[in-house]
Amino acid sequence: MKPKPIPISKAKEIAGTGYDEIIIFGAHYETGIQHITTYGASQKACENAARGGNVIKQLLGWPPEKCNAKPARQRKREKLEKKITDKDKILNAMVDMITNPLGDDELNLAKFIGLATMAKNLVDEEADVTK
Repeated sequence: MKPKPIPISKAKEIAGTGYDEIIIFGAHYETGIQHITTYGASQKACENAARGGNVIKQLLGWPPEKCNAKPARQRKREKLEKKITDKDKILNAMVDMITNPLGDDELNLAKFIGLATMAKNLVDEEADVTK
């Protein structure tokens, strides 16, 4: 029987015994399959447990691309932070365009519409990320 990934719910169950961070390592000798599941009670604990899991993977000789896992909460937060940074850049470009317009009104309008559309798309994506 091929082993299945260890569900995070099992790590969360173990955390119920009073721990903030859980790292579970499983190995199946016949297939050579290894699996690591991590869990953290808080965002900080979650990210720290994932770093610990990545270190274990490195020590076990896993390929480098498999040794940089991030928890879903961290990926979601980083994606939102990037959206906020992108939105700030767009808003700054809009303010710069308004305060330092080009001599061509049609070009100014086209640039403004383009920037406004980009800002709207980021806001829409941000709303999707937070759902």
